[in-house]
Amino acid sequence: MCSRETGLWEACARDAARIERTLAGIPVARTRVDAQAFLHGNCDIFALALHEAYGYPVEIAANPDWDEDCISPLDALAHAYCRDGTDYIDVRGRTSDREAFFLPFTEPEDTGFEQPSVNEIKDTSTCLLGTDVFGLWLADAEDLVRAHADWYGPPKECPPQGRSFLLRRTVRPEYRRRDPPRMDGPRTTEGTIGRAGRDART
Repeated sequence: MCSRETGLWEACARDAARIERTLAGIPVARTRVDAQAFLHGNCDIFALALHEAYGYPVEIAANPDWDEDCISPLDALAHAYCRDGTDYIDVRGRTSDREAFFLPFTEPEDTGFEQPSVNEIKDTSTCLLGTDVFGLWLADAEDLVRAHADWYGPPKECPPQGRSFLLRRTVRPEYRRRDPPRMDGPRTTEGTIGRAGRDART
């Protein structure tokens, strides 16, 4: 069966603990941490790297009452990620399983979802980290995205189903099998040639 799941969702069979351990074993060069930091902590920067590489829209899960308590939904951030149709993409890879995707962060039914502008995310991260440190985190995220393009890029299309049936249905009429023509008159074991010869002698 063709699956749209990629990256650690596929490699770790959706096992959340295995996914976390695997991320912890992927080193990140400039900031000297591991890839788990892009799942818990700087997920918004990783979402920016995905956006810049593939153009996916960035979305965030936040406290549904953020507009009452915060200036920006980023102030109540639970997780930042990218969307591609029905798929959710972050450092773990791509999945369409919404419940499993949000399980480490929040309950989806209790969460507000927003699509802040890319500039708003950059400005907020730069304000919190400083320009130089933000640049290091973004460069590390971009390195991961490039190194694992098969995890984060557009999914491979599933092979079409029922192709042979479709081909049979589109055969040109003149090449379809026809029933043999009906012969008038009684049939004999002589066949048509024998009957024609007999008629010619009478």
